Amino acid sequence: WQKVEDLIFPHLEKPVSELRRQLGRLKFAHRREHLPDVRNARLQEAFDLLEAIPDVEQEEPQLLAELLLLRSQNQVLRAGFGENGMAAQGHASSSSSGWLWGLIPLCGSQEAVTAVADAERAVKLSPEWPQAYKVLANALEAAGRCNEAEVALKKS
Repeated sequence: WQKVEDLIFPHLEKPVSELRRQLGRLKFAHRREHLPDVRNARLQEAFDLLEAIPDVEQEEPQLLAELLLLRSQNQVLRAGFGENGMAAQGHASSSSSGWLWGLIPLCGSQEAVTAVADAERAVKLSPEWPQAYKVLANALEAAGRCNEAEVALKKS
């Protein structure tokens, strides 16, 4: 993380707040962690930091959207893969988005429902951000809602 700070932060127009630095470190660590429980703990730490902000949806909508998308992706992966990283039911399917290769529809699973809800909230917070629609499409596809996923993907 220090290399990222050293390379990027000196070139920014505005100084980076301590909250954004802390969240950046947690997101950086989260993306590089392989153990699901540790990933989830880092993500929860980031959500805990944002909870301290009154009316976070108005004050920091992009930061909240980023965390919601990370959690949505985690839910899809948790639902679709077993402990060993293999597809839950040993079925490999191609995906219109490419990101969910190897996952099967997870209709009705709590993880899929939560993943869709988080991604939909992120889209509402940041409707101009293409990544939000891509993650929503992945979550919808995992939930077996492929037609809706295709619509979301076209918006990205």
